[in-house]
Amino acid sequence: MDVMGGVVPERFLVDFYTSLNRAIVADDADLAAVADRFFAPECVEVSDGIRLDRAKLLAHLGPVRLMLRSRAAPRFEVHEALADGARMAARFTIHLAPDGPSGQRAGPSSSRSAPGEAGTGSAGGAGGGASAIDVMMLGEWGPDGRLLRSHGLTREVTR
Repeated sequence: MDVMGGVVPERFLVDFYTSLNRAIVADDADLAAVADRFFAPECVEVSDGIRLDRAKLLAHLGPVRLMLRSRAAPRFEVHEALADGARMAARFTIHLAPDGPSGQRAGPSSSRSAPGEAGTGSAGGAGGGASAIDVMMLGEWGPDGRLLRSHGLTREVTR
């Protein structure tokens, strides 16, 4: 099953998170509809040992929306990604800019990236200053391109 449509894993990952971020910050976006578009109903994400089912994912998207609307778009740097059909292992860094002026947010003008370039990603993180989050992720997507499950380990880094 080639859910990535022949796209290299790094590009698929960046495109997934770029589209997700744009949908989250859309002024009229219903977050449940956003979740339905990007995550299978049975999707479970485990990040740093914390299990997010659909209800917890929806609760998480609200704070993510606030963070994305208050900052410039996060830069999403893929260091490496390997795919086997619908499964992917990836190591990437999410670079979060400091809080920006009112109205500056991750939206349609967000950049996209290929391996080693900058782009957008979905992340939380502490408010205020610039920060970076290293992520190691194992994920699986359904035939419709929605995330089925993911397991990730993260760490905030200072550069």
